[in-house]
Amino acid sequence: MLAKHTLLVPLLVTAAFTLAQTTHADTLGLRAGVEYWNADLSGEAQSQTARIKKTGKPVKFDEWQFYGETYNSVWVNFEHPVPFVPNIRMTYTNIENSKSRIVKHVVGPTYYNTRDSVALTFDNIDFTFYYEVLDNWINLDAGLTARSLNGDFEALSTSLSSLQLTQPSQDRTKLNEVVPMLYLNGRINIPFVDGLYVQSVFNGATLKGNTLYDADVRVGYDLDLVALDIGIYGGYRRMALKSTDLGNLYADAYMDGLIAGLEVHF
Repeated sequence: MLAKHTLLVPLLVTAAFTLAQTTHADTLGLRAGVEYWNADLSGEAQSQTARIKKTGKPVKFDEWQFYGETYNSVWVNFEHPVPFVPNIRMTYTNIENSKSRIVKHVVGPTYYNTRDSVALTFDNIDFTFYYEVLDNWINLDAGLTARSLNGDFEALSTSLSSLQLTQPSQDRTKLNEVVPMLYLNGRINIPFVDGLYVQSVFNGATLKGNTLYDADVRVGYDLDLVALDIGIYGGYRRMALKSTDLGNLYADAYMDGLIAGLEVHF
């Protein structure tokens, strides 16, 4: 596991215990939402095996134009008034995409074609345990997130010509890691405009050569109804990963773009 390389975890646990002595919700509360993310993928990635053996080049995502792709997230928060017991937030983000193209290779007086493809499938599942630090017109939650990263990255090249001057190549790696991250969620309710707010959510960690963060900033509006509250929001989200020994994955990549979300609060 990645967590074994750092002393960050006990430090964060100590901080979380300290935060537990601040404030807590007055009643039981459940908040759930769905989010759409229109994002561009930039940077590069490759398996560490291929990188060390120099059997190919990293995939540069800009060359494949992973632009304007839509990804989905769902999340749920559960808050309670029990002292010292953290509140819980669970978030799921699915990142799945693939591209393929025909590449012409000229060798002297002749040429051959290859079909090159890139595919990535990642499921990010966050389990967040947090406390309310501030709870008035300025709200601040702080805690720990355990992010489960599960997925595949594959780059494949196969010849389409009878003249095959190169062997088919495949660079594939699986990722199955749990990363501990710091969680911060701040919100400012705009004075004199009931329901309007500005908010930012951050998860991040730097662990021995690996950096992962996921942050957004948004503007939203809550509408109070009789049985529940309904909210909408829009903003900007950026997720970045710089990895040297996260599983067998080398990556220096990021995704960013606009978000739009709908949430309900019971």
